Amino acid sequence: MKNKHESKYKKEKSNEKFEKLKEEIQEKFHVEHTFKPKINYNFSRKDRQQRESKEEYYKKLSTPKTIEITKRLREKEHIDNLKMKEECPFRPNTHYRNNNFDDDYYDNKKIKPDKVTNRLHKLAEQLKEKREKMKREHQENEFANYSFAPNIDEYSKKLVMKYQNKPIHERVKN
Repeated sequence: MKNKHESKYKKEKSNEKFEKLKEEIQEKFHVEHTFKPKINYNFSRKDRQQRESKEEYYKKLSTPKTIEITKRLREKEHIDNLKMKEECPFRPNTHYRNNNFDDDYYDNKKIKPDKVTNRLHKLAEQLKEKREKMKREHQENEFANYSFAPNIDEYSKKLVMKYQNKPIHERVKN
């Protein structure tokens, strides 16, 4: 009988120790971990379904994020512009023509001014064509000054003329 009581006593002691250890660990945990998340248990799928149908939901998932981001940026810029207009009441009149020298020049010439980029692009193209023309003329002058001119046989000239007008697949033999 002593054994039964002793074992029962030992179990009780071990349970008490276990409970004490468990309490200590929980206290340490609560001291170290102070963050408690706020979870909304009321949110459900019904709320989402009320807001949008399945088709709209899948369409929203299938569109790239960049479109949404650009849309948000445009909306933000628009709102910022509206705020700036409210805050800054001054609006300069820029639609009237100034009496600058350039305007008089274009009025006299009866041509409209191009954008600066177009004008510069045209100028660059003209300079490029001029450079190429000068290179060609230089090469022609150089070729004319060569003292050596190859003598081409009449038979070779005929061969060249014969194959010159044929398409490549006919000229190349297997």
